[in-house]
Amino acid sequence: MTLQQTIAVIRDIVLIVSISTLCLYVIFLLRKINTILESLKTISKTVESISNSVAEQSINGSAIMKIVRFVTGTKQSSDDD
Repeated sequence: MTLQQTIAVIRDIVLIVSISTLCLYVIFLLRKINTILESLKTISKTVESISNSVAEQSINGSAIMKIVRFVTGTKQSSDDD
């Protein structure tokens, strides 16, 4: 094997190892992002259930509910529907 062929083989091995390491890093990063998104999903469901329970227990005309409806962008629901 000539010097050029040896250098080419070493270059190819380094390239393959680098690409493999990069792929593993991307997989690890995506799993971490997925874990964070699952946590955020759970937190948002918890906040939604808490806000729904507070909304059900309070009076529709109260100042707190007016603020909550303003912040969330929802409208007052009618019980007649």
